[in-house]
Formats: sequence, structure tokens, C-alpha cells
Amino acid sequence: MLLCNEAAQGHGIRPGMSLTAARALARDLIIQPRNHKAEQAALHSLSVWSYQFSSQVSLHPPCALLLEVQGSLVLFGGRIALLGKLRTGLAELGYQVQFAGAPTPLAALSLARCQREHMIEEQHQLKLQAGCERIESGWWDEQDVARDYFIAINPSGSCYWIYRELTGERRWYLQGIFE
Repeated sequence: MLLCNEAAQGHGIRPGMSLTAARALARDLIIQPRNHKAEQAALHSLSVWSYQFSSQVSLHPPCALLLEVQGSLVLFGGRIALLGKLRTGLAELGYQVQFAGAPTPLAALSLARCQREHMIEEQHQLKLQAGCERIESGWWDEQDVARDYFIAINPSGSCYWIYRELTGERRWYLQGIFE
């Protein structure tokens, strides 16, 4: 199961559940197969709709849309007002969304995939805790990986497991979020 409506949830069906388990909970369950073409068309339509809020809109198939909104905040009355307009407009179009914000698009995408609304407005909001844990591997498969992992906390108390590569570009990446 990828998604389920309220009626299915009322029977105990949840996303991620196998079809066999879902059918055991609701014999009259109606299964709709994914329509990838329709999903892509919907994502494209949403990207066009989103240009009213930002001139920088990026598709991240199969199910994500990234907007760079820093330049739009003043125009729409701040982050909270802009998110409200986006949420209202998307609900009117029949969509449920997961908002997340971060200084980089992929960090925002990672936060959104955690199924909780998170907003990191500036990189300096995260405070690193304790020392790093260095992970190095590759001796057995010749695929060298060398990273320093950290636990960071934002002002609201959410904890992030972040890392950066020891070679190449030393950008920060989000591994996970926990409370």
C-alpha cells in the first residue's frame, strides 16, 4: 500500500502494508494501481501552478516539488503567510502536502520525506553536539567511503544525524531525524 483513504484507515490499513495484509483487514478493499503517467502530469501541473509563488521551481520526480522561496517571503508577508497560501491553494486543488524548508533543496527534500514539517531557516541554527564519529570503509569492495557523522540539534529540540564527506566537496548531508 502506498496510500490509503480515511475509510481504509478506519479498517486499520496503513501505507507500507502488504496487499495481502490489507485485504485481510478489509475484504471489499478497492485497489487502484499507480498510474505513473498521471502522477508525472499532476506534478508538472503543480509546478506550473507554483510559479505564482516563486520563479525557481524544480521537479523532483516521482512525487516532490522544490520551490526556492527566500525571494518571495517579503512579497507574501513572511514564511508563515506564504506556507498558509500554499497549503490552502493545494488543498483546494485536492492535494495533501508535506512542507519542509532548509538552506539547500536536497536537505529540504530529506526533511519532507521524514513525514514531519520541519523548517531550518539558516544553517547556523543547528548546533553540533559532542565530537564526530568517523566512518571509513571500502577495504573489501574498493568503494571508498570516508565520512564524519555528527548529531546536531535545532532550537526547537529536534535532533539530526548529519554527515559530511572527507573527500571532494565537504557539504553537509542529512542522514536522519530523531526526537
